[in-house]
Amino acid sequence: MGKFNKFGGIGSTPSFQLLASLRDGVERFQSFYARRPHPSFIFLPDQQPPTILPLNAPPIQLTYEQVDDIVGFAKTLKDPRLAEPPQ
Repeated sequence: MGKFNKFGGIGSTPSFQLLASLRDGVERFQSFYARRPHPSFIFLPDQQPPTILPLNAPPIQLTYEQVDDIVGFAKTLKDPRLAEPPQ
């Protein structure tokens, strides 16, 4: 991310820093692949696409270990705009 939007999301979504600061932030990162729009193109080893129609984005195959790595990264994030993260 550039300095112009250092803590911003992609327009329609909040930043990773803000998501990680939410009360259910860790749970959101643990289950992001099951939350819209991710189930359409992100797959774990035991998952299949939800439809036989063409995917709307190139498929991404993740391992459970990679999801754990993403959660670990999310746990290091802090949103500097918040005086104190929610408990």
